[in-house]
Amino acid sequence: DYLPDLESGHTPVLREAQDFMDRLYENRHQRFAVKALLYGMAAKYVQGAPYRAPESENDNLICRVVQYIEAHYSEPVSLHGMAEELGYNYRYLSGVVNRCFKTGFPKVVNRFRVDLACRLLKKENSSITEVAGQCGFDSLRNFNRCFKEITGKTPREYRRRD
Repeated sequence: DYLPDLESGHTPVLREAQDFMDRLYENRHQRFAVKALLYGMAAKYVQGAPYRAPESENDNLICRVVQYIEAHYSEPVSLHGMAEELGYNYRYLSGVVNRCFKTGFPKVVNRFRVDLACRLLKKENSSITEVAGQCGFDSLRNFNRCFKEITGKTPREYRRRD
């Protein structure tokens, strides 16, 4: 259930980073206070961390699914193709993805693509059509629909807000 906050561009862990850095600077000469702050921040990170070491075969499989999406997001991606490439039964893999992400594979891929598009829209001067293509969307219409469904804004509105 870990997803970055697309509005702010920050993860839950990083929202507190500025406050943490301020407190760290204020206590920089107090060795035990610095240690306490570092341990406290480490504990918060562990509680909200987006990645944890695989503890079971399904955890390892989810890591492989995410790696597959990262490697293939810019091309047409299907659960059938991924299942074949990873060497798993389609129905089994579909069940694992649905249980872990609480949604179907196409929405997981679209979420990844839209997250990437958000970063590109903030940093690059590429046209929205170019960003859509770079992120693996097959049409501008599909990109706009998915983007609005996930962020609540059109790509143009998202780009203008900064």
